[in-house]
Amino acid sequence: MSMKLILLLIFISLLGCRDGGIVETSCNRDWRTNQYEVYSTIIDKIYGNSNQTIIIFEKTRKNEDNFKLFFNDEWLKLIKKDFPDIKTSIADSFNSNNEQSATLEQKFNLKVPYKFVSETDFAEINSDYMERFNKFARKFPEAVSQTSQRTVLFSQPGFDENFSQAVVFVEIWNDRKSFFFLKKESCRWKIVKDNTVSLH
Repeated sequence: MSMKLILLLIFISLLGCRDGGIVETSCNRDWRTNQYEVYSTIIDKIYGNSNQTIIIFEKTRKNEDNFKLFFNDEWLKLIKKDFPDIKTSIADSFNSNNEQSATLEQKFNLKVPYKFVSETDFAEINSDYMERFNKFARKFPEAVSQTSQRTVLFSQPGFDENFSQAVVFVEIWNDRKSFFFLKKESCRWKIVKDNTVSLH
């Protein structure tokens, strides 16, 4: 292969990851890698550079009878006001991916320390509200304070076919529930919109 051809291929691959350029073909398209990049982007946005530990539920939230976690056309119409080029495929992906819960791995790349709370941990402290809160505070004291709730429950993300757009449901325990919409720019995930759906 000639040197000119090699340089041309390198140039084309670099173009694939620039702002406003060709679709980001050289960015990572591995599902699992993008999942943890998206999660990490959201946590860094919420908690910044705090050095307090974040507690993450080891199991993702799933769509179940007592909590309908899904997207439809009405949602997409609302989101288009802030995210006009949102793709409908992220809704289909999100709905499909959250039919079942998944176990997370310690693959987060965060500016803050973190640890997992398991289903067993949560079952042990799952009782009436005040008793549960007190037990949780004793078991995970770094997650409970007067000014900040630091326990995070994620859904699985929904992606478009190119891993250039994403949506994730995030619950900050005892605080709020939100959908986060993200877009990949220069091979990095950026939050486009944070849509809070309820406050505790």
